[in-house]
Amino acid sequence: MAVERFNVKLLTMAVYIQKPVTRVSEPVEQDYLFEQWVVGKFPPSQYCLIDWRSDKRAGDIYPRSNQKPDLVFSARQAGKKDYFAIECKWKEVIKGQSWEWAKSEQRNQYHEFADKMLMPVFIIAGIGGTPDHPAEVYIIPLTEIEKSIRLSQKKLVQYRRSDDSGMMSWDRQRRELK
Repeated sequence: MAVERFNVKLLTMAVYIQKPVTRVSEPVEQDYLFEQWVVGKFPPSQYCLIDWRSDKRAGDIYPRSNQKPDLVFSARQAGKKDYFAIECKWKEVIKGQSWEWAKSEQRNQYHEFADKMLMPVFIIAGIGGTPDHPAEVYIIPLTEIEKSIRLSQKKLVQYRRSDDSGMMSWDRQRRELK
């Protein structure tokens, strides 16, 4: 009776089956790229990223966490921590005289989050360019747009960040994001 010898290398060889790639919608990719850009504007030596929620959905089904701001940071200054939240919005272009930055329900959820968590919420909008290199950047305190889901181009201008390329910073005294 012959004893067969097996090649151990052949036995341990793995077979990989490539799954079909599910294409993520372009707006979702753009949102994620812009979120990455925003996160990169906060030096880890001064800021801690506490939470990062990217919107997910399957048709009309989505988690409640989608209704909260995208990012939550803590800022370490003078031995104390401050917390703030950011909702990221990127648009290739604003068509017309105003921009609908959120639906009423979303806006209400952001206000509810700010009140419940006792932290300021900011809308950081990137307009033009690409999501990972926006042409213009706006930092809008949610408190400044209490009842509005639309921002006119005229109103938006007052929140334009002068240095789009530099790092962002938290002003502890004013509780303001710059």
